[in-house]
Amino acid sequence: MVKIEANWLSRAFLSLRRGASAEAREAALELRPYTERPGQRVPVPGPTLLRAGLALQDEARRAAVPHRRDSLRQEADVLIGAQQRTEPPPRGAAPAG
Repeated sequence: MVKIEANWLSRAFLSLRRGASAEAREAALELRPYTERPGQRVPVPGPTLLRAGLALQDEARRAAVPHRRDSLRQEADVLIGAQQRTEPPPRGAAPAG
């Protein structure tokens, strides 16, 4: 589980809900339960964040308006970055430092 601001999840949810692809709308449905506590950091499964982030990246590639494209990319970066920061290192990886 990854703790992330519910406000970011709400932004991503709204963007995905308006998405052009079925994958975006499915990712929005998956995020919805985590958007109900604004202003709080809520635990979200890492794979859920990754799927939502990838769907946002896909929507950014489809976006015709530069401002919209930039906004979608930022939301994707936040979700994917949060997911990557908390994933355990791969098995057999050398310890950092």
